[in-house]
Amino acid sequence: MNTFWSRSKNPSHRYLSNFQPCPLVIPSDFFVSYVTGYTFPSVESAFQACKYAYSDGPVHIHELMGCSAKEAKSMGSKGGMKKRRTTLDVKTWNIVSYECMSELLKLRFEQDPQFRETILDADGKFYHIETRPPYIWGGCMKNGVWVGQNRLGEIVNSLKK
Repeated sequence: MNTFWSRSKNPSHRYLSNFQPCPLVIPSDFFVSYVTGYTFPSVESAFQACKYAYSDGPVHIHELMGCSAKEAKSMGSKGGMKKRRTTLDVKTWNIVSYECMSELLKLRFEQDPQFRETILDADGKFYHIETRPPYIWGGCMKNGVWVGQNRLGEIVNSLKK
């Protein structure tokens, strides 16, 4: 079992995190047109920019190009959007968020040699650690059993193929 998360003490596990600084260039054929042609400082920043594309305030995407992953996650939260007087189309976002994350991680796999090598050189499956529910993108071990959907882990595992 290979685990990864943003606060891991193991540098290679932390490197796989979406919070890892890593310039991500969004190509012109990316399915979320509002973010094409831009470079974001991390996968997390690009993901939150995609989220803003499905809101009534996509102009805030530009702010995400110059902030840390932690700041980006805060901007994309319910409170962050409220602070910017922006409303997310939650129904549509819930439909496209997995595809968005999957495509962003494919881009990082193509653009970041260390990310790619870390994934390809590992034996076994990847599991993303999350420290609190609802455990959609990751999960945790409870009584020796994995609890959570591990969507990020699934995407990373699919890159090995």
